[in-house]
Amino acid sequence: MKATAPVSGGDWKTFLKLLCTVGLPVALQSLIGTSASMIDTVMLGTLGETVVGSIGLCGQFSYLVWSVYSGFVVAGTLFIAQYWGAKDDARICSSYGLMMVIVMAIGIAAGVMCFAAPYTIMALYTDKSVFWDVGVRYLKYLAFALPLQILAACMSALLRATERISIPFAASMASLATNVLGNYVLIFGKFGIPRLGVDGAAIATVLSAVVNIAVMLVLAAKDKHPYLLKFSAHFKWEKAFVLQYLAKTFPVLCNNLIMGIARTAINVIMGRQAAEAIAALAVFRTFESFVGAFNAGFNNSASILVGKEVG
Repeated sequence: MKATAPVSGGDWKTFLKLLCTVGLPVALQSLIGTSASMIDTVMLGTLGETVVGSIGLCGQFSYLVWSVYSGFVVAGTLFIAQYWGAKDDARICSSYGLMMVIVMAIGIAAGVMCFAAPYTIMALYTDKSVFWDVGVRYLKYLAFALPLQILAACMSALLRATERISIPFAASMASLATNVLGNYVLIFGKFGIPRLGVDGAAIATVLSAVVNIAVMLVLAAKDKHPYLLKFSAHFKWEKAFVLQYLAKTFPVLCNNLIMGIARTAINVIMGRQAAEAIAALAVFRTFESFVGAFNAGFNNSASILVGKEVG
C-alpha cells in the first residue's frame, strides 16, 4: 500500500475510511501472527495435556518478554509515523535504528535466558516437574526464535508506519503457512521425516520466523523501500533525539510491564495448581491472545494515522 492522503481537519468520515483501509489489514496480520500459537496448541493437543501445559507455560515467558519490548516498538512506530507525515527521511531511519537496537538487545537477552537457564524459567512458572523436561526442550529452540520474532516485529512496525502494509501482511501469511506445514510434517513425522513431537513444533516456529523476515526483506527490496534496507542511516542518532525517544517510551513501557508482571503473577499461582488446570489455562491464554490481537492491531493502525497527521 502506498501513501494515503492526509486527513483534513475535522473530516471524521475520511479518518474512519482510512482507519478501515489501514486498520483491517494490520488487525488481520496480528490475528495471523497469533494463529500460529493457536495452531501449535491444537496440533500438540494430540500429544496430551502435559505437552499442552508445558508449551503454554513457555508461551507465558514469551508474553513477559513481549510486555518489555512492545513498549519500545509502539513508541518507535509513533515516531516513524510522525516523521513519515513530515517526510523526514533521516529521522525515520534513526527512529527505526534506535528501536531495533533496543528491542534486539532485549530479544538476545531473553534468548540467552532460554538457552542458559531453561529450568529456572520453568521452575518460576510451575512447581510440577512433569512439565519441566518438555518445557526445557521447547525453550532451547525458543532461544533462537525470540530474537528473530522481535526483529520481524521491528521490520513490520517500520513497514506499517510507512504505509507498506501489504508487505508484512504477505510475510505473515507465508510465515503462518510455514508454521502449519512445518508442524504437520515435523510433529507427526510425515513424508519420511521422523516424528519429532514437541521438538518439531519448536523447529517449525524457528523456521516460520526466518521465513517472515526473508519475505519482508525480499518484498521491501522489490518495492525499493527507502528505509528498511538503508542500514548506514539507521545508526545516526543525536543525544537529544535518544533522550526524547526514551522519555516518550517510558510511560508505554511501564504500562505494558505492569500488565506483564500482573499476568505473570497469575500464571505463577496457576502453575502451582493441578496439571489439568495448567493445561486448561494454556488453552485459554491462546484464545485470549487471539481475541486481543485483533484489537491491538486496530489500535496500532489508529496510532499510525494519528502520528502521521501530527507529522
